[in-house]
Amino acid sequence: MQKAHLEVESLRPKAAEQDKLENETAALREKLFTGKAAQNHIRSIDEKLARLRENYKINKEKLTEAEAMAAAAAALSTLEQREAVLTRDLAALQAGLERDERFQSEIRNGLCPILSQKCLNLKDGETLESFVSSQFTEIRTQISTIESEHVAVRTDLQAARQAAQFAAALEEYKQRGQELTEEGQRYSEEKAELSRQVNDLAELERLFAATESALKELADPRSRIRFLAPRSRHCGATARNSASGCTRWAMPSRASCTSSDRSWG
Repeated sequence: MQKAHLEVESLRPKAAEQDKLENETAALREKLFTGKAAQNHIRSIDEKLARLRENYKINKEKLTEAEAMAAAAAALSTLEQREAVLTRDLAALQAGLERDERFQSEIRNGLCPILSQKCLNLKDGETLESFVSSQFTEIRTQISTIESEHVAVRTDLQAARQAAQFAAALEEYKQRGQELTEEGQRYSEEKAELSRQVNDLAELERLFAATESALKELADPRSRIRFLAPRSRHCGATARNSASGCTRWAMPSRASCTSSDRSWG
């Protein structure tokens, strides 16, 4: 019984150490949980950042295209004015050509159909029909030149009109690019904060393992104390009872002493 009492007393400091280590283990376990959760969150953020980078790249390409389109759209007014001029000039030349062709059909034997006499503007050996034909060649050359330019201008004009519609989205692409940039910055800042927690993860795991090992070495003294406590209390009670008995034998009562004194007297 005395041995159990002594063992309990020797285990009490270890039990206090056990309490301390268990509290540290619980705190480390909580930090480890937080750190690993942060690690998983970082993976999620990395995935989001990858998607943001891809979206930013696509938006940047569209923005660049829209800026080029905007430059093309700036020529829309000029092209519309040029197209109107060419259309008017082409119509005038074609009308003149038709008029001259009708005039040619009226020419007979180099005589002016109006005056019915030889045209005074003709050179020697030149007929009125050949003179008019030379004018046709010049007009047709002008018409051909204008038609070629007109086709080119109409092509550019169609592209400019399409560009004007596409360029309308220019501000939208700029705004989207700004939003993607700000969102990426927020995720990067959040990742930096989480990374500080993850950076301590290896040290936390080392401390947690060391604390667990120390607890294992203690071999749960608190439970041992609970097991030995009843015997220790019994030993203490026995010791107190023994001390009480010894006192009774060593200290006779005052009444018995007085009685003896009277008998001897």
